[in-house]
Amino acid sequence: MTRSIVELLSSKDIEIRKKAIFALGELKNKKAVKALVQVAIQETHSEVKILALEALIKIGGMQALEAMILSIEDIHPLVRATAVKGIGLLGSSKEIPLVTSKLKDKDKTVRAEAVEALYRIGGEKVNQVLNPLLEDPDSRVRVNTIIALHQVGSQEAIETLKNMVQDNKGDMRAGAAYAIGKIASHNMIDILAYLLNDRDPRVRQNAIEALRNIESERKLELVARTLGDENPEIQEIAAEIFQEYRNLPIEEIFSYFKNLNKIAQRNLIEIVGKWKNPQALPFFKEIFSQEGEDFLRFSIIEAMSELGNDEAVDALVDILRQKGEPLRMNVAEVLRKIASPRVVEKLLDLLRDKSVDGFGRILAAEVLEYIGDIYISKAPVKLWKEQAVQFENQPHQIIPLLKKVLKAELEMLLQNLITEETLKSLKDPEITEPIIQYLEEENDQIRQKVFKTFENLDDREPLAEIIKKLKKADRQERLALLDAMERMDRELAKLVLPFLNLPDPYIIKANMARLLRQQGQQIEIRNLENLSHSPDERISQSAVLVLFRVASWNLRTGKWHAA
Repeated sequence: MTRSIVELLSSKDIEIRKKAIFALGELKNKKAVKALVQVAIQETHSEVKILALEALIKIGGMQALEAMILSIEDIHPLVRATAVKGIGLLGSSKEIPLVTSKLKDKDKTVRAEAVEALYRIGGEKVNQVLNPLLEDPDSRVRVNTIIALHQVGSQEAIETLKNMVQDNKGDMRAGAAYAIGKIASHNMIDILAYLLNDRDPRVRQNAIEALRNIESERKLELVARTLGDENPEIQEIAAEIFQEYRNLPIEEIFSYFKNLNKIAQRNLIEIVGKWKNPQALPFFKEIFSQEGEDFLRFSIIEAMSELGNDEAVDALVDILRQKGEPLRMNVAEVLRKIASPRVVEKLLDLLRDKSVDGFGRILAAEVLEYIGDIYISKAPVKLWKEQAVQFENQPHQIIPLLKKVLKAELEMLLQNLITEETLKSLKDPEITEPIIQYLEEENDQIRQKVFKTFENLDDREPLAEIIKKLKKADRQERLALLDAMERMDRELAKLVLPFLNLPDPYIIKANMARLLRQQGQQIEIRNLENLSHSPDERISQSAVLVLFRVASWNLRTGKWHAA
């Protein structure tokens, strides 16, 4: 396989050469070193030379190191920077003088790589050489120098870091936050707290990333507060770090709740809900009762549904007894998903309660009808009764039995519930008027089927339209759309699911690239070939790797063929 890829290095098509180099680097086959060295030295395109050097770094060895040394004076700055990086990874103290000469390179990237390389191959030997770089005008050069000198206890490096925190330039402050994360000193927690309030999102993002590596009593408070950052990407990072505290006593988690902004409160509720810790329920109930805005109440309903235990079901059904149509509709949706015997039991109790208004009882009946449609087998009632003993310790299998036995009573309740008054409460004449006409029918079968129309009120759009809407929808809309899509095509839903709540296109594309590498063999060659020309490098490189696994490139025809 390596040989056939090496042959592609002589292709006149630069894109083919680049993809072949990338593949050889991933394969790490030492047989490819000679050919890659030749490309690194003789190639005229800087982009191709850089790829060749990066592939050689991955493979390693003396020949690869020699290619780095030969490329260190290249006219292209990024080629020089890659070569310096390679020497730092593959070289030894013998190369210190060579790399030191690059500390004065006119290109900032070369200088930054030279600082990092010198520390790797020289350690304490290069302290004096690096000190002047603490005043470099470039933030990355300063940061690399601070990190290197801090390892040997340089107080001057720490003072430079503190000065960067107060710098007027955002990139300097962002660099300071990054350096703190690498140094990972708990003594700098107050500086990080200050940077988490910076006006520049780059600074705040580096500060929350730095917090990952620091242990401090203030860490939980700062992470919780950052859940409410105005930048969604920073919220995501804070949410990841917050997972570290899932085994902490739940009262300690909620001790900071009242001091958080609304966005942070919502995100905290959603995270804790997914932990499925039953001890969180009293806190959820208290917040729900005190909160006046539906913004948080919707999140609490979702969090309760994640718990799914009997106590959570009781709390959710209690909400159905209250006023507020949007909230109750949300509760009905989550009760469908829980679909436990407790749900059936509590909803039947609610249906029998005449003090509950018509809308609440209709929602209860709709959930029960849905549970019945999903879980009831077509088997006769007698057969279900005979199997009851087998289902004793299997809650989800008890549902069909309960629903089957109670079906007759439920149908009577439905007939009593669907009245002209309750239908008018929907406030949509186009829907209610034709249904009211059906209610006046003398035929019992027609009247009994009226309720079924409720299940068809949502005009579900074709799958392609749903996917388009996902790009524009807010969180609640995405959840609803995903639910509809999952019913149509479960396999596609599984593929799309990881990307729905990722706001940054960069993250989405990175995940798509990973998905390509994992499942690319199931994609037709012509589609893989199209993806290999994607302007996004992650996607194109992933497609090329899959192509090399499942196909071969024919130089004569200029096409991919199944292997």
